Amino acid sequence: LKSPRNGRGLMMYGLTRMDAGDLSGALALFEQALQYTPNYPALEENLGIVNSMLAKRGDASRAALAGIHFRRAVALAPDEDAAHAFYGEWLLAQGRLDEAVAQLQTAVALNGERPMNRDLLLHAYTQQGNAAAARRVAEETLRIDPGDDAALATLHGGPASETSEVIHHINASLAAYRAGRFQETIDEAKKALLADSHSAAAWNNIGAGYAGLHEWDAAIDAEQHAIQIDPGLEVAQNNLQSYRVQGAGSRNQAGKSARNGH
Repeated sequence: LKSPRNGRGLMMYGLTRMDAGDLSGALALFEQALQYTPNYPALEENLGIVNSMLAKRGDASRAALAGIHFRRAVALAPDEDAAHAFYGEWLLAQGRLDEAVAQLQTAVALNGERPMNRDLLLHAYTQQGNAAAARRVAEETLRIDPGDDAALATLHGGPASETSEVIHHINASLAAYRAGRFQETIDEAKKALLADSHSAAAWNNIGAGYAGLHEWDAAIDAEQHAIQIDPGLEVAQNNLQSYRVQGAGSRNQAGKSARNGH
């Protein structure tokens, strides 16, 4: 209110809306910020992220816009690792593995200390089927952070005795979700459960997949399973709360339509 032309302030406010699940509100604030800070790399990254999320929710036209904003972020800040990492993550979700690897290699070269950069590169190599490169990155990562879950999973089957098969299917499930392929998200997570019925991550991914399909009861049930297995899994707790709200809203809307004769 005091600084209506402050692009950074508008972007930060947009981030709070995105965190609350109000993607349309976040997009409007980011686009407003763009008028005042047209060459702000972090804003371009966030425009890429919110457009990507909207595409996953069914607005296919947003996918191309996400790519445009991620590329512009890289062009504006070629020496900033985050720009390459976010673009690489998006490329990974699109199945453009070679391009994703190139961007994520650059992100690691610019900042090898940031866990996100190494974990994304590890996932990219894994999906590419380059086991030797994945192992090399995992070993390098563990020298920096001995507790990195993704690296442990690659070398030792992961924490809590999860097998490499489970990790493979969970990663495939996550990649499918990021690409908006929600039934595939569920199918891959169920394959993980066949190998380990006590994988909270797999149940959480199933919940996310059903939410993507707007099957709220199934999504809620899956997240409850995840929390029963791992009560401290914060992402499942947050998802459960969100899906309960969205499911209630959907039922209320259906009730109104029925009463109105629609």
